[in-house]
Amino acid sequence: MLRRFLVPAVAGLLFVSLTVIPLPGLATEEGTTLLCGDVNDDGWGPDMADIVTLISHLFRDPTISVNYDLADVDGDGGVNIGDIIVLVQYVYENGPPLNCIE
Repeated sequence: MLRRFLVPAVAGLLFVSLTVIPLPGLATEEGTTLLCGDVNDDGWGPDMADIVTLISHLFRDPTISVNYDLADVDGDGGVNIGDIIVLVQYVYENGPPLNCIE
């Protein structure tokens, strides 16, 4: 399902149209789908909110809830600054595919 949003930018003077395309995810035993990079488990990831959540978790408050399976986007088995870099590249620079361990 495609979703379109009209998002105000620059103090409401400019509007940007965004199209959100569902990503393939990891299937769970309950039949739900987890999206690699959806660090905050909001079902919309990966997006800016996931990047901010991961940065906040790693550098500010480790009690912020993070799904480690979905946050390890570089597939190295740990959650660290490398995952932030990969997420930023993926979201903003059409970087390489995310590599969550299934």
